[in-house]
Amino acid sequence: MILKLSWSCMAEFQYKCSNCEKIALKWEGKCSGCEAWGTFEEIHVSQNVRFKFDSNKELQTVELSRIDDKEDFRYQFFSNELNMVFGGGLLPGSVTLIAGEPGVG
Repeated sequence: MILKLSWSCMAEFQYKCSNCEKIALKWEGKCSGCEAWGTFEEIHVSQNVRFKFDSNKELQTVELSRIDDKEDFRYQFFSNELNMVFGGGLLPGSVTLIAGEPGVG
């Protein structure tokens, strides 16, 4: 049996809506849960990292020779340079961060 190691990390501050108690990692002017304006309050959360073994889930091992290495379909860009940057194009169902605020990736 192989145990899966999972972890979670909590930010030092979170924001909680005083109307519907929705938790957000960044301050929001309008709550996306109840759509009330100016209801987020900063709450302090102790910064910690927790590790736990998830013994309820059993992972299966697979021999490398049994892995299908066929080339997957990729959505192509009009630019050959972009196709090269993304390993030949974008994979269906993948999430690719192209731009964002500093530290988001």
